[in-house]
Amino acid sequence: MALSLVNSFAPLLRHDHDGRSDTPVIDARNVAVNFKVEDGMVEAVKDVSFQLYRGETIAIVGESGSGKSVTARTVMGLLSKRAVVSGRFPMTAAIFSNSPSGPAASCAATASR
Repeated sequence: MALSLVNSFAPLLRHDHDGRSDTPVIDARNVAVNFKVEDGMVEAVKDVSFQLYRGETIAIVGESGSGKSVTARTVMGLLSKRAVVSGRFPMTAAIFSNSPSGPAASCAATASR
């Protein structure tokens, strides 16, 4: 039985910023990562949402095998060719490189497919 989420758990805007008006460096919404394997697809990350603003630090916590490393690799654009990323993942390409063709740009392009 597949679970279908009607509403996202993450709010559109964070309310812990005392009226902060800048744009998040990363604004991940309902990101999912699946890997193609011989017998089909393996679901590694499902419905992850978070925002990260310049100067902030984020911690991703969870049980072993819950998708923490895959989420981090998705942000850095370091997934294998077998990975299929879905969801909204706009981000500032300047996180890792001053070039718009750096790893973050390719990650954003992969996620928007």
